[in-house]
Amino acid sequence: MPAGVRVMQLCQPATGRFGGMLLAHPGTGSIAVEAQGGDGMRNRPPLTRHASHPVAPADAGSFASGNRNKRSVVLNLEHPGGLAAARDRDRVGLLG
Repeated sequence: MPAGVRVMQLCQPATGRFGGMLLAHPGTGSIAVEAQGGDGMRNRPPLTRHASHPVAPADAGSFASGNRNKRSVVLNLEHPGGLAAARDRDRVGLLG
């Protein structure tokens, strides 16, 4: 991946998540935009608590493997404010 490339993942199905994972190499600014309530894969068993974040909610292993090297943000893309935030790359953290 060329230096300076930024990726915004706007998908829900596993195939889109996998494609986003392939683009989310370390050093690539990659953000997964999740619907309100978060990605549905977060809560699919078996759930695992990470030793580095013992007080954080447990995540599904399949969610963690498909979203490695990504940051996440929850946006309601059906609301004008959420859509505006998605279009403003600085607000979702793609420029930082």
